[in-house]
Amino acid sequence: MALVPDKWLAAARGLDRPRREGLIGAAGLLLGLLVMPLAIWLAGLATLGPYANGGFWALLGDFLRGLAEGSLACWIVLAGPYLFITLFRLLRLALQRIVQGA
Repeated sequence: MALVPDKWLAAARGLDRPRREGLIGAAGLLLGLLVMPLAIWLAGLATLGPYANGGFWALLGDFLRGLAEGSLACWIVLAGPYLFITLFRLLRLALQRIVQGA
């Protein structure tokens, strides 16, 4: 199955607002859960060297354990992509309104 973002975007635009927001939220949280720990591990490996507790799977386990224990840093990593997407959407909306007002 090929990844075709244009088709996904067209399908998302056809959804009603609550479903679209839920889809955006789920995608952001999925990125925070799967992609962010990998990005953190790769950046740490490149700059600091190997992870002290083991490899990527050890870091992912520590991340999930941190989420379960309520670690603020882990929850910020998890919510980061969704918050970034939301900030981007708000800035785009503000720019649209500024351009329309000019």
